[in-house]
Amino acid sequence: MCSALTEQLEMFDELTQLTLLLNVSTELMDVAEVYLRFSRQTDEDQFKLGMPTLKRFVRPLDWLQVEAQLRQFAHAARTSRPKNRNLPPLMFRIPGESKSFLRARDVSVKSMFTGPRPAGQPAWVHLTLSKFNEEKPRIQEPSALEVVHEVSKANS
Repeated sequence: MCSALTEQLEMFDELTQLTLLLNVSTELMDVAEVYLRFSRQTDEDQFKLGMPTLKRFVRPLDWLQVEAQLRQFAHAARTSRPKNRNLPPLMFRIPGESKSFLRARDVSVKSMFTGPRPAGQPAWVHLTLSKFNEEKPRIQEPSALEVVHEVSKANS
């Protein structure tokens, strides 16, 4: 449990704002929406600590495909406003649960800009994930051959 807490603390090093939309008419004050704002403290690319990155949350097997699709979308936004685009389902790491993922069956990307991206502006996009199924690593059961024991003649 300590390592999960440590991982969460490290992950939020650059958190600058947290906004919650609460339904205070419910007994436990349901959280309907959460908005997190982060501010990069260094220009160094860091995967281990600091600023949260999409690469940290996407399943490693999916990363190259997701990265290529998002970069292609951002490139198209330089000259025109690209149409919203649906992407294939995506496995998204659950914060604090290094081996658990949510499978987002509905993944879409849209540009932050209403027209072509202004010169010198970063390529901002909204990536929206929904229709989740939780996926946990499957525990492999021993094969039938692993549980078969040989009986020696001495035991007979």
